[in-house]
Parts: sequence; C-alpha cells; structure tokens
Amino acid sequence: MWGLNFLLRCNYHTKYFQGLPKFYKDILTFFDELKSLNRYDYDKETFLFNNREILVDGKPAFFKEWFSKGVVSVKDLLNESGQYLSFQEFISKNHCKTNFLQYYQILSSIPNHLLKKARDAGNIPEANYI
Repeated sequence: MWGLNFLLRCNYHTKYFQGLPKFYKDILTFFDELKSLNRYDYDKETFLFNNREILVDGKPAFFKEWFSKGVVSVKDLLNESGQYLSFQEFISKNHCKTNFLQYYQILSSIPNHLLKKARDAGNIPEANYI
C-alpha cells in the first residue's frame, strides 16, 4: 500500500527518516539525485506525505487514515473551484476519521507554490480561486 513505490514518488528528504540504516538512506539519497538529474516532474502530484516542503512540527506528516482513504495529494484537499475544502466537506467527501486540528495543520503547512501547482494540475482557471 505505501511501500517503496509510493515513497519514491514523494518529495522526501532522508534527514527525516529516523532509525533508517545509513545504507538505505544512501540509496534513497542517490535515487533523489537521479530524479533531479532527469528532471523528474514533482508537479504531477504534490504529495502531502513524506514531503520535505509540507512540515508539521518541523517534520513531514503521515496520516494513515487519510492515506487509506486515498487522500494523498494537495489536489485532494481542493474543491472544484480550487479552494480548500472546509473541514466538514473534507469529512463528508472522504469519510475520514480525523480532527480539525490535523486538517488545519496540513492546510497551514502547504506552501503557496504547491497550492498553485495543485490548482494548475487540476486545470482550475485562476479566476475561480482569486
């Protein structure tokens, strides 16, 4: 479910992988460099989890409940107008057991440029969200 395939698609940084043996950290670091050299497009999916740019309390977040319900991208937090879903809309749409503090921690942690990428990837006209 959230194995190596998922991790390799994330915008991770190995400094956040506590307890991982150096050998595996080195492999993940080299793979990240390879993605950069080949201009791997992070814009296709702006993953919420294991993302070096979306930090909660100084660390990337991972909410198993969200992931199991398919909430993995910034786009999953947006309505058809490119606005963030309200907490109640998020709960109704995803049938996800979470609390409003977790939800708003994630929303407040998303940098504006990632929000713009998610909107652009969703083909949401800019006039709809200004």
